[in-house]
Amino acid sequence: MLAGSAHAGAIIENGTVRLGVNDHGDLNFTDRSFAGVTFVPTGNDGTRAGCPCEGWGAGNGSAAEGGVFSGWANRDDGGPNNLELASFTSDATSATSVTTIDDKLEVTQRFAPAPETANLYEVRVTLRNISGGRLGDVRYTRLMDWDIEPTAFSEFVTIRRGTASTLLFSNNNGFLSGDPFEARSPTGGIPAATVTNVDFTDVGPADHGALFDFGFGGLDAGASTTFRIYYGAAPDEATADTTVSKAALEMFSYGQPNLSPPGGPASSVSGAPNTFIFGFRAVGGKPIIPPVLTLDPAAQSRAIGETAALTATLKDSAGNPVGGSPLVFQVAGANPQAAKPVTSAPDGTSPLSYVGATGGTDTVTVCIDSDGSGTCDANDPITTTATVTWASVVAQVGGSGVSLSKKSCASRRSFSIRLRERKGEAIASAVVRVNGKKVATRRGKRLTAPVNLKGLPSGKFTVEITAKLKNGKTKKGKRTYNTCAKKRKGGKITL
Repeated sequence: MLAGSAHAGAIIENGTVRLGVNDHGDLNFTDRSFAGVTFVPTGNDGTRAGCPCEGWGAGNGSAAEGGVFSGWANRDDGGPNNLELASFTSDATSATSVTTIDDKLEVTQRFAPAPETANLYEVRVTLRNISGGRLGDVRYTRLMDWDIEPTAFSEFVTIRRGTASTLLFSNNNGFLSGDPFEARSPTGGIPAATVTNVDFTDVGPADHGALFDFGFGGLDAGASTTFRIYYGAAPDEATADTTVSKAALEMFSYGQPNLSPPGGPASSVSGAPNTFIFGFRAVGGKPIIPPVLTLDPAAQSRAIGETAALTATLKDSAGNPVGGSPLVFQVAGANPQAAKPVTSAPDGTSPLSYVGATGGTDTVTVCIDSDGSGTCDANDPITTTATVTWASVVAQVGGSGVSLSKKSCASRRSFSIRLRERKGEAIASAVVRVNGKKVATRRGKRLTAPVNLKGLPSGKFTVEITAKLKNGKTKKGKRTYNTCAKKRKGGKITL
């Protein structure tokens, strides 16, 4: 579908946030109702009042590699410009727009509820080079004019730029077209130095918004890059902060109405009854309000062949559990494990386990899969690790493995334990344990148990016997043996 032709779209909702998505991927869609970004609990919208000024653009800035070109979509600029619509699909909660620019760059934008919080929608954006040659300077722009109800055209705006390596430019002008190569200037009568390429907080009240330009460098033929955009709202700024933390946003803008909290001074900004959120992730930065990811236990030792069990726990900046977050679990070291996707449960936890077959130390890594790559890499800044040490020396004690880390010497001790029945105390069964680990069970007339300490390092090993008598009584006895020490003659365990 070419620029200027009729368009369609969809209104999608998760019960908390409603989006009006045009078929070319920009917001502010009008059907039987009109929605930009609506906070369902209040019915207020953040972009639909006044001009339908929300949009995006993409292109290539290298004349030598692919040529300079761009295309964009913004209803206030007459709709799509230099965009070919490949497909648009939607259902009640999600929508996907696929467009192309000059048969060189394909832009896929998939809108769906954010898995970490009902207060956000996630837009997964993929830019793919379909030109057949290299594109040397791939760009993407997203912008909006905040019109925060119930005080549309008079809002306070915040921008937090973070540390994103792909961010080229930001300011408060949501009235531009979306063309990534259009000249930039501020709006709302606010000095350029206050809002251009800097963080700013609660600037206003004024009629203004947010604009972000990104540069993703070169893309070879067939290559792609993916990042995420977020739209949503919360009942106040404090809740917006925890929402940003849950989704691990690397930059964001808030739009807030020109209202003061009950009993507060006229100049205060609480964000009630709705703070609107516009943010990004997987753009080369660290989360501005980071969630906390832990892995417990941080260190453990296990015998070869046993199972190492760990629990990853994810909480937001306020200590609330974060469920639904896409995590990756991987192991490097003596027992490498392929990266495995897991999802945090509603209580924020994810149980993890694996079996070690080789002695040595493993590093277990869990990360939030910010870029959706399926592995923990440099694009996943929220990462935590734990260590698992697997015993490198294994000895057989009564037929069961007992493993300890090797230190200085290896024991050569082995012996047998023979159980003798006292008069009137016939033994029905007996369990032999070494350092608390069951190594043998004897019943009936089999009252001899071999104990093999060969190969174990220097140390103390306690052999304990628990005997169950035929009269129902239980008797216990134990003795400590020192490996790598001179043999003692004789000795017995008394029950």
